[in-house]
Amino acid sequence: MDINIFNYFNKFHELEVDIHRIFPLTPYGLLVKENAFKTRFDHALQQYLHSDAYLTLANKWSIDPNLLIKQ
Repeated sequence: MDINIFNYFNKFHELEVDIHRIFPLTPYGLLVKENAFKTRFDHALQQYLHSDAYLTLANKWSIDPNLLIKQ
């Protein structure tokens, strides 16, 4: 099961479980043909990932807010 889906539903049940990560994280991506669109998209995504709106959404769905932020 996707860990984010599990964490969301577990907020309502508070199950005591051990999580064993046996598969690596799956990288998601977007394929675009136009470089200008890619640049605009990347910029807008980085702005959103560092916004309060993203933190609110991540908290609502029990997602680690650092999951999508490149270190």
